[in-house]
Amino acid sequence: MKQLLEVKPFGRAAPTIFLVLVILSLIVSGPVAAEQPSQVITALGNDGVFIHNRRDDTIDRDRLVKVVQDAQALGYKMGIVIPLDPLPELRAFVLRVQQGGEFDIILGFGLDGEIEAETGDELGGDRLHALAAVRRADGSPEDLAELFLTELTTDPEATMPESVRRIIKWVIWFVAIFGIAILVEWIWRSRSRRGRPSPDESVPTS
Repeated sequence: MKQLLEVKPFGRAAPTIFLVLVILSLIVSGPVAAEQPSQVITALGNDGVFIHNRRDDTIDRDRLVKVVQDAQALGYKMGIVIPLDPLPELRAFVLRVQQGGEFDIILGFGLDGEIEAETGDELGGDRLHALAAVRRADGSPEDLAELFLTELTTDPEATMPESVRRIIKWVIWFVAIFGIAILVEWIWRSRSRRGRPSPDESVPTS
């Protein structure tokens, strides 16, 4: 009977202890559970950077924060997300974070080198160009984030299509040859005129 009385208090406390353990595990895990867009949007409110705690061993958070600050200096609200298991997948995840948090720029790095980005309408025309440049490049997320912002906010140099260059080249050659032909003809005519007697000159008779 005494043993039953001793076990009873513990039995009543078991649910409470279990609940405390669950809460503690959530607190300790931190960003591990924050894979839903809404939770990530909340996490981005600190410094604009979300890094899953299983992926932050080799990532320089300060450099990513600097990229976000550079974007802010240009007038853009930017966020950088590095999730572990984005739901449902990285592209849709980045889009939901961008729209839900009303960000001008969201850049996301997935596993195995996967990179996605979403922007507001103002930068929509430059997003694909900047994203393609980042995907072609090699480097850490910090390097690629810096490159993406530069490509996105810098006007690309005007590049002339190769076909147009060829046409212009042929036109220049044609104009040059035509000009040389006119010059040669003018010189030839000038010399011919010098060799002819003028109408006023008298022709000697024998």
